[in-house]
Amino acid sequence: MNRSRRRLVIIHRTNTSFRANFRLGDHLRYVAKKSLVRSVNDSRDLRNTVKQRMHRVDAMTYQTPNPSPKTASASMMDHDRGSLRRYVVLSAISGCIWAVIAYFLGSQGMGSIIAGGLLASPLIGIGVSLIYRSAYCRSAVARVGMSLVTLYVATALFGMAAGLYDAMRPIPNRLLGEVVLQSVMATLWGVTFTGFFLFLWPLSFVNHWLIGRVSCYSLHRRATTTS
Repeated sequence: MNRSRRRLVIIHRTNTSFRANFRLGDHLRYVAKKSLVRSVNDSRDLRNTVKQRMHRVDAMTYQTPNPSPKTASASMMDHDRGSLRRYVVLSAISGCIWAVIAYFLGSQGMGSIIAGGLLASPLIGIGVSLIYRSAYCRSAVARVGMSLVTLYVATALFGMAAGLYDAMRPIPNRLLGEVVLQSVMATLWGVTFTGFFLFLWPLSFVNHWLIGRVSCYSLHRRATTTS
């Protein structure tokens, strides 16, 4: 009798311990599952937060403020003035270089009156370059043709300056217009029929190209024309 009771007590205790262990196992599995879900949700939230912050940083990095029309026009005008100033200075220097070429080519034929053309060479260079500046936004054929036109314009202006220098000399019985016209025609005749224009023409084209390239005026003219 006592043995049977002991067996029942042992069995009851064993069943109770099994139930307690089973409940503890269920509780532990529930807690582990809940913590796992919570960690997954936290990782997702953290990932979304990081993505949002990265998007904000990218937007702040690549977002450029739109300049006002007044600021854009002012900067464009400043750039235009700067390039035009460099263009004029380089044109004057180019005129001085062309004066050296003219001296070696025409000093024997023109004599002492060539001094008038040499003194006016910087102004001639500026005037001719200002005439040519509209050709920078045109085709290469137009620029080549315009370089020939500017060559003859510079030659005529050089002859005019030499003629004015000659007319100021105290020589009687001469008319100012005839002296100047004679000097201009002689200069054009000498450049054309001696064949000097055959190498002065490409030299004129390269000269205009270099002035526009160094001063960035040709690039600015093309950019403003295309826009």
